[in-house]
Amino acid sequence: MKKSEFRKLVQETIAAVLSEQAGILTEKFESVSAGKLYGRLKGNDAKFFQGMAKTSNIDWAHAPEEAFGKGPDSSKINFFFVNKAKDNVYNNGGWDYSVSPGLIGVTRGKEKLHVVSARWTANKQKDKPGVSGEKSIRRKSDKDAMGQGLEGIHNYKRFVELSDEVITIDLKKIPTTDDLKASRKEAQRGAAALVSAREVANANNARYKKALTIKVAATGAEGMDKLMADASKVVQQVIDKNTQMLKQGKYQTSWDTYKTVTDRYSRMVDSYVRYKQEFAAEEKDKKKNPSTDDGDNWRRDYVANYMKEVKDYYRELLQMAKKVNDGEYRDIVNK
Repeated sequence: MKKSEFRKLVQETIAAVLSEQAGILTEKFESVSAGKLYGRLKGNDAKFFQGMAKTSNIDWAHAPEEAFGKGPDSSKINFFFVNKAKDNVYNNGGWDYSVSPGLIGVTRGKEKLHVVSARWTANKQKDKPGVSGEKSIRRKSDKDAMGQGLEGIHNYKRFVELSDEVITIDLKKIPTTDDLKASRKEAQRGAAALVSAREVANANNARYKKALTIKVAATGAEGMDKLMADASKVVQQVIDKNTQMLKQGKYQTSWDTYKTVTDRYSRMVDSYVRYKQEFAAEEKDKKKNPSTDDGDNWRRDYVANYMKEVKDYYRELLQMAKKVNDGEYRDIVNK
């Protein structure tokens, strides 16, 4: 991994941990507009946006695109932006001679929700005697009372007048965090129920297979030998039928042909070979240690499983053979 990639990974990890600890938004936005809006916010403005998830019960991560629009709109949430630096026409002899690009305020309808701290450009103060030509500097003690931010710019009407762009949000179209929590709980209950149902189904299926293998095993070695003999006869019949039709200038093009029948027979033979091998191994184990013949051991389960496979393949072979023998044949050469 490159050093730059590692550094980025560390930064993202630290940011994720800090975000989780602060209880702020960490999920990816479904809406492109939501992501773009959040990307334009910095510092306290970004924290305000994140805090709205709690204070206004907003699920930002799942906000739909149609909830966002252009404003201003006195019935919605409004984010007011200045895109180019401009003079503060509402300055009344204070320090706020200019407004830098960025967010200047947020309202719910005409109700003020958030105002920014003053952002400064290096403008010279021309109107203050004794300080002409000096860059403006703002101290913490110079902030407007009640956190009003830029001097004179702290209400809906002036936000509208000064802003270059307004992004509106219709909260009626956004799910709440309560909805998100409820859906997650429901999903968890559903997942738990699904796991429980799957476990029950698997247990029932295991018991069913166990019963089948025991039943098949009861047929013994003679039963397996008879199945193999019967299967070979069925395969031979299918091959003979195919050969006869070829002599008549016809061939079969259906999904099931002599190939699918011989394939099942091949698998049947493989399972039969494994059955004989496991059976011989079980008999050898019993001679070495008679105490293993307790009616329930892993080797015997393998024997029974392979016996069941032989019978299952035989059943499939019979079904395919019937389709092939009853199927239609076409002329090899069109007449």
